[in-house]
Amino acid sequence: LYWSNATWIALLTYPVFVGTFLFSEPLAVLLFEERYRGAAPVLSMLALATYVNACFGFNSVTLQTLGKVRVVVTNGIISAIASAVFLFSLIPPFGALGGAIAVALGQLVENTLNQWSLYRVGAVRRMQWAFARVYLYLTFSTLVIGAARYSNLPLPLTLAIAAGFGLLVLRHSARLLGAETIFPEVRRFAILRWILGMPKPDDGKQLVDVPAVMEMLRQRSPGYFPEISQSLDALNLIHQQLRINSEVYEF
Repeated sequence: LYWSNATWIALLTYPVFVGTFLFSEPLAVLLFEERYRGAAPVLSMLALATYVNACFGFNSVTLQTLGKVRVVVTNGIISAIASAVFLFSLIPPFGALGGAIAVALGQLVENTLNQWSLYRVGAVRRMQWAFARVYLYLTFSTLVIGAARYSNLPLPLTLAIAAGFGLLVLRHSARLLGAETIFPEVRRFAILRWILGMPKPDDGKQLVDVPAVMEMLRQRSPGYFPEISQSLDALNLIHQQLRINSEVYEF
């Protein structure tokens, strides 16, 4: 579940990352005029840092949910000290770009510590191959778009290549992540259904597979909610709620 959420975040924020990382110079000029062209490298570095942070998922929030507040605070103090060292080391020789690099390294340290803490307490398992493939798709797409961006191609052609690869990655990744099951209501909208490569829903078929969700709940609930999973009445109540939600989606 953790890596599923993290992968969806990485996938849905990818267009913003590409626009601010690979197209930082035309974006800076478009938004702030010609005098801010020199700020493009800073924007690219901050965009990379923010996207890597998003790709790690909600590690600090998950630790807090598990009651590991002390771990989060300790990791935050260590990363703050590391960020201060990076800032004092990189700003004098590199200026604003050095500050952006220092911020990126500080976020990397904090996310690495939080991720290691999640593994240490057993809250996160090893990433499944389906999720790893999405990250590989995103990396490959970034390399291709980056090569097109810096190969002196016309900007409109480069943007078209970026849009094409982004759509291709989204379609393939949505199938790997089971978008049809996670977002069944999306199939009601033709444009979203086409983007995600979903089939057209059958009019007589429920969008939410209640028995499948119920079976998954029975299998997984003991590990997350032991006090609920032992109550048949609670499971039946959730079963009824799922049916109501399914009818709402159908409407």
